[in-house]
Amino acid sequence: MSCPNHLQGPSKRWLGETCLMFMARIIQMFIANANGPELEIIIKELSPHVAEVLLDPHANYMFQSLMQAASPQQRYTLLLNVRVY
Repeated sequence: MSCPNHLQGPSKRWLGETCLMFMARIIQMFIANANGPELEIIIKELSPHVAEVLLDPHANYMFQSLMQAASPQQRYTLLLNVRVY
């Protein structure tokens, strides 16, 4: 899913935020039903961006769901990628 590029100013910012919120919610729902290999794929893709996800007002809920569904080793892998700015 991508957001329209023709909008400018506040409309573009609002739509961008809405798209991010929607995508985070879809991923959060997917995580709730994901099996081990599917979680591994999500963790592999997300790991380099964990710090950014934690700061996002919508994606942090997705991250919480992922941490609840992940195994201890998967949690450790995710937390290794958290960096202090």
